Amino acid sequence: MYKPINGWTKAKIVEQIKQRNDGYQSTNKDGGCMYRNNKESSGNACAIGCFIPDDRYEPSMEGQGIRFLLDEFPSLFDYMPLPENALLELQKTHDKFAEDTQKQMIEWVENNVQD
Repeated sequence: MYKPINGWTKAKIVEQIKQRNDGYQSTNKDGGCMYRNNKESSGNACAIGCFIPDDRYEPSMEGQGIRFLLDEFPSLFDYMPLPENALLELQKTHDKFAEDTQKQMIEWVENNVQD
């Protein structure tokens, strides 16, 4: 079980996922994964993208793995709700499902995060 960090709670993590992910993978027009999908202003986000604050997001983040992201943008770690290894597992859950990703991410949080 993972414990939330940076003032997050399990309930806050679930709420953020509900607000930022529309139930589908966040992809570009070619099907490539994105932290933030802004096409048609849908604003859909992947698992990690759900927790990148709007004022910290940069298009240059796209196409980079979570380890690179946190190395290149170390201040982002202060906004993440879970340790890096848990974020990787949450992202893997999101990446596994083309549909129902929101449901799958919430189930992962419910089963793997404790307050």
